Amino acid sequence: MGQVVVEAKGLLFDNDGVIVSSIASVNRSWKRWAAHYGVPNANEVQIAHGTRAVEIMEQLAPGVDKEEGLRLIEDMEIADTDDLEVLPGVRALLESLPK
Repeated sequence: MGQVVVEAKGLLFDNDGVIVSSIASVNRSWKRWAAHYGVPNANEVQIAHGTRAVEIMEQLAPGVDKEEGLRLIEDMEIADTDDLEVLPGVRALLESLPK
């Protein structure tokens, strides 16, 4: 089998779950979000990863303004970067790409 050459002007990666893992941040953020909206036992909130945020909002706090709730969870997740994990092999992959 011969070498395959692909020419491209750029590459697009889906970061979360492909380049980095932010599961811990997401879990913390949803617990803070739930506490903000007065969800009972907010510190015990468990979410199913891969579920759309708007669906999680409906499960946790039906009636919350969708735009406000989405903006808040996005802001929380963006601010919480303490323990993002670069997934195995990513550094080598990125370093192998041409500038």
